[in-house]
Amino acid sequence: MAPTVLGGSITFYENLNSLVDIPNTKYIIALCRSRKTNITRCVTTFPVGGSNDIDNPVYFNNDRFWKFRFTFLFAKKSIRTFYDNSVNRKLSLVCMPTDDTIDIDLYYHSSNSYLFSSADPSQEVLTKIEGTNIVVNLKAKEDYVQIGDFPVSYFTQYNNNDVAPIIPSTDSGQPASDQEELNAQYGTQTYEV
Repeated sequence: MAPTVLGGSITFYENLNSLVDIPNTKYIIALCRSRKTNITRCVTTFPVGGSNDIDNPVYFNNDRFWKFRFTFLFAKKSIRTFYDNSVNRKLSLVCMPTDDTIDIDLYYHSSNSYLFSSADPSQEVLTKIEGTNIVVNLKAKEDYVQIGDFPVSYFTQYNNNDVAPIIPSTDSGQPASDQEELNAQYGTQTYEV
C-alpha cells in the first residue's frame, strides 16, 4: 500500500541576490497569507540542495537563484489539529486552505524565529526581503485520499472586504486568535477575451 500523503512540497527558485546581500546561512522565513480567508502562517523554508539541514541551513544559491522549499499540508481538521503548530512550521510544514490563492512574503533571520517586532531593541527581528512577489494557487485533486467528504471548494460571502493583513505578534508563526480577522472574502476575477 502506498504511503498516505498529507500534502505537497513546492520548490522555489527565487533571485534573492538581486534583492538583498545576505549569507546563504540565514534562515529564510515565508509569511503565507490566504486571499479568501486571510489565514496567515509563517513557515521556515527548507534548504534543499544545500545543507538539507533545517537546524543548520546552508541554502543552495548562485548568481541567478536561491533554492528552497516547504510543504503545504491539506487543511482538513484532523491534519490541522496535529500539524498546524509552530514546531511543524519550523520543520517546513504549513497548513493553508486548499483551493485558495496564497501570497508569500519572504523574510530572513539568523535563527529559526518568527519574531516580527520586539520592545527590546537588542533583540533581532525578522527582516523583510523587499521585492519578492510569490503567488501560489493551492488545489487538490478530487480523488486525493485525504479529501474524504471534505469539500474541495468552499465559498462564504461577506459584506465587508476591508480586512487588513495581520503580521503575527508572537514567535508562534501565526496571529493570536484575537488579532486574526477571518471574515474577509477576497475575489478573483477572470476575464475571457
